[in-house]
Amino acid sequence: MDACLRILFDKSARVLASFVPPLRQLWDASSARCEMTLRGHGSTVMCLHYDPATHRLVSGGVDKTVRAWDVRTGRLVQTYASVHGGAVFAVHQLGDHIVTGSSDGKVCVLNFSAGRGAPREP
Repeated sequence: MDACLRILFDKSARVLASFVPPLRQLWDASSARCEMTLRGHGSTVMCLHYDPATHRLVSGGVDKTVRAWDVRTGRLVQTYASVHGGAVFAVHQLGDHIVTGSSDGKVCVLNFSAGRGAPREP
């Protein structure tokens, strides 16, 4: 059985929801219609953050990756696969920076434009 772990609403009344196994669906809350499915994580998605200014949905998962999608197109626009050694439990984006936290004890500041990140010890 699939379980919903995270739900986000944006100002346009869309629902951004994360499910297990590894897929995310964008829903229109007014019509209860699934608009698109976002695939990419190899396992459970643990955290989401949506930035309406950039139209990016960023996620972190048990697969140790951070991924970013353009919600207008559903296109995966960036994958950070080697910044953490453990499951990613926290993501937050601010402009071109994405801050992540993981079970490996590291906090990383990722530069979306440059496509790279720098780990910071807690």
